[in-house]
Amino acid sequence: MKKQSRRVVDDYLPKWLSSEILSAVGYIFEINKEEDLALSLKRIQNVHEKIGSDKMKYVMALLCLDKVCEMVQDSKEFAKYQAKKDRTVH
Repeated sequence: MKKQSRRVVDDYLPKWLSSEILSAVGYIFEINKEEDLALSLKRIQNVHEKIGSDKMKYVMALLCLDKVCEMVQDSKEFAKYQAKKDRTVH
């Protein structure tokens, strides 16, 4: 049986969720940045050389997503949204 060269799931997802980008995120993320910052930076450089700047912006955005979610949860706007969400309408 011939191996597929391209994943079928990539046809149905936005380009920033392609298997190539998610694999790059996983490769970089598996290193604990606090323990080995040098290795994390080396992996980021390796990925950037392989996939280029256009795709690398999505990789970096996904790596920062945790921090962005924390910042959103600490915002006044999110607190207002939570207060509105808890109300029920009958």
